[in-house]
This record gives sequence, structure tokens and C-alpha cells, in this order.
Amino acid sequence: MPAWPFVFYCLTVKIGTLGERPPTSPDGIQRINQLWLVTYINEAGLETVAQAKLVTGEYVPLIAADAERLESVMAAARDIAKAKNLKMRLIKFTNRLEIEDIAP
Repeated sequence: MPAWPFVFYCLTVKIGTLGERPPTSPDGIQRINQLWLVTYINEAGLETVAQAKLVTGEYVPLIAADAERLESVMAAARDIAKAKNLKMRLIKFTNRLEIEDIAP
């Protein structure tokens, strides 16, 4: 799987994911408060975010921010793990810390 060091992906969260309406901040914006990644250990011994190849030939990282996307990410991860005989891990990040606003 190729490494993509400078790829930008926009993740959105749907209202009502994971059984509850996610909290809305004082400014009325619904924030991503949890994120799942599928990882594996590469040949160099480094933990790497797994990627799936799309029918277009592009690669996308196995990342999810809501239950619906998590289901599809896990299905892809299981297929990849089986096809490559590779142990993969699902990791969940939940401690949101905003570091800096980046504005034009």
C-alpha cells in the first residue's frame, strides 16, 4: 500500500450516529469527537494507516468518523486482511484537543 504523506480528506459526521445526537458546540457547529483508524505494522516495523484501493485506482485511508462509515471501513479492512494475510487493528481516538485555527 502506498504512503500518502500530503493527502487532505474531509470527514463529516451525521446527526444521530452511534445511537445519539452528537453534542453541538456553543457556536452551533457539530464537531467530530471520535475518529476510527485501521492500522497495520509495515515491513519497516512502523504502524501505518491502512488504505483501500478504489475502482478508480485511487487509494483512500481506512478512516471513519461515524457508524455508517465505520461499517464500510471494517468490511474493507477484513477483505484486505484476508487477501494479504495481514493482522490489522481498529483504533479509536476520542480525546479532542483543538490546537490552532487555520484561516486564510
